[in-house]
Amino acid sequence: MRKANSESLLYSRLAHGAELEKQQKFLHALQIYHTIMLEHPDFSEAYYKTAEMYERLGNTNAGIKILRELAEANPAEADIKLNFGQYLFRNRRWGETIKVLYEIDYSDEPLVLFLLGYSHMMLEEYERAVSEFKLYLSFDENSVYRNDVYLYLGKCHVFLEKTDTASEYLEKCGLDEKEDFELPLYRAICYFKSGMAGHAKEQIDIALAGEKKDTYLYEWAGRIYIETESFHRLEKILLAFLEESEGSSIIYTYLGIALKEQKKAEAALGCFRIARQLNPHNQFLERVIEAYGYENEV
Repeated sequence: MRKANSESLLYSRLAHGAELEKQQKFLHALQIYHTIMLEHPDFSEAYYKTAEMYERLGNTNAGIKILRELAEANPAEADIKLNFGQYLFRNRRWGETIKVLYEIDYSDEPLVLFLLGYSHMMLEEYERAVSEFKLYLSFDENSVYRNDVYLYLGKCHVFLEKTDTASEYLEKCGLDEKEDFELPLYRAICYFKSGMAGHAKEQIDIALAGEKKDTYLYEWAGRIYIETESFHRLEKILLAFLEESEGSSIIYTYLGIALKEQKKAEAALGCFRIARQLNPHNQFLERVIEAYGYENEV
């Protein structure tokens, strides 16, 4: 009875901290959570709330330190490790996420495989990512994340230069292509690499319609529109992108091509100069400059 009353009191104090959060009194809430954590070192919920408050206040390193100490003090507690791993994952600490999650038995918690696959993908370790994602589907093919996994498997195989396999996974993906720009983007890439530029343009148009200001998306739009000689359209979308986002050397190169092909030589030269400033080692730009005979002008 005494233990039940004690736990009830602790949760009551947590609730008070949550109420302070609603009132935007974050430092006061942090103080409550941190005090509970120090007074009751076996009460893991206080560690979670303290770490969340540090995260909310922009001090994720402090949150990581707290959760690492909790995990080290409870090496047999998979739930604590999973919480720590998810915290690291949420804050894009991919390598640390992998290190923590590999200590968990995924047969008890298949979500670990999804998180591992995504982390490997973000580190551009595509073969490892594919293995984790496929293993995840073998445990739960009807998972709520299955469409996301099909997209990520398609994406990984694009980077592995396995276009046919990528297309198969993207075809299985049931995400709304109007809501998730990556699905039509990677379909466009597959079509383009298979020599079907017209189909690639149809898909890239769908991706662009979502108005996602993603550099990789607009770089591929440039490549596909140049191939289909849609120069005026390319100029329009790249100028709109550059009004709101910082362009890459590749984007300025494609804009320069679009302008040059429309006989806007001076504007094209300006783009090529910016492209070189952004990346003096852009070999694609150097080939374009040589093709246009601009070696002494850029």
